[in-house]
Amino acid sequence: MEVDEWDDSEQILHARFSSPLLLAPFFVSVAYGKCTRVGRIEMWDKLRGLDSKMDGFPWLVGGDFNTFVTEEERQGGRKKRTREMSDFAETISDCQLLDVGADGPKFTWARGEVFERLDRVLLSEGWSSLFEVTGVTNLPRVLSDHCPLLIVCRLPGPRVRAAFRFQNMWVRHHLFLQEVDRCWKEETGTRGMIQLKLSRLKRSLKLWNHVVFGNIFERVKMAEIGAKEALEKYELNASLPLRAEMNRLTAEYLLKMKMEEDFWRQKAALKWVSEEERNTRFFQGWVKQKRVKSRIHMIEDGGKTLTEDGDIRSSAENFFRTCSLMMWGYWKNQTWIFYPPSLVM
Repeated sequence: MEVDEWDDSEQILHARFSSPLLLAPFFVSVAYGKCTRVGRIEMWDKLRGLDSKMDGFPWLVGGDFNTFVTEEERQGGRKKRTREMSDFAETISDCQLLDVGADGPKFTWARGEVFERLDRVLLSEGWSSLFEVTGVTNLPRVLSDHCPLLIVCRLPGPRVRAAFRFQNMWVRHHLFLQEVDRCWKEETGTRGMIQLKLSRLKRSLKLWNHVVFGNIFERVKMAEIGAKEALEKYELNASLPLRAEMNRLTAEYLLKMKMEEDFWRQKAALKWVSEEERNTRFFQGWVKQKRVKSRIHMIEDGGKTLTEDGDIRSSAENFFRTCSLMMWGYWKNQTWIFYPPSLVM
């Protein structure tokens, strides 16, 4: 590992890291904030200045910020720190950083009956392109009134085949209901068998999505180019046919953008966002943050702690396989007949 491009200021120590084992370099900024709100203003400005130079590179910001973001990150103490929290939250938002949370103790600093989360790790959106998994653990306080932070990063591994998922954007296409109706009415050769129809519909929709939608992001770009060219042609020659073509391509572009928004909204799974929200970059950031936070780093199985992806996956498969055996049975005279697991095995 090589370290260069040092930037040593009073509250931020910043450097660039590179290694032949990594596809790209990454940057780390270690923070040690001052104890007053006015003193930390310089740190917030420094982080904004560093962000302007990152240009999408993987960037980790962590350390002791000497403040927190919400009241839930403090227990005890009566002093109002609303403006301090607002300063920190605005800096995180301006730099497009994601708080990945942490395992272990909730609070990282303690003094008497006051407990606060003063230490944390923040990641840029580009960080997930380099490391598949980033886990943070607040270790026990031993020689200090602060918790040490343990950061574990894992490089991308083999891709796992994604399960079928219904896309909300499909319903905006004028041929969607027609495709569902066609597939559902096809004969299965067996009376009833709804499960077979659902399985066939799933395969049909996956193929239909590939043919009709393809790469939704590329199609949005193409629709934008088409709408722009149609507008330029109409400005040069304001004829009725060109006006109709401009309106058609503009409507198609708006529809494609709405489909892209549906895609990110569904991935982000944010039910509390207002319907007027139109910033797809906002959803993209939340998707990445959701992936980082929802990652399973370890599980307990039979008294053992499993941390490797393969072991965790095998444990989950064994659990659900056992559950499925317990529910194994058949349909007879409008009644489910279940076999005990001992007979099934």
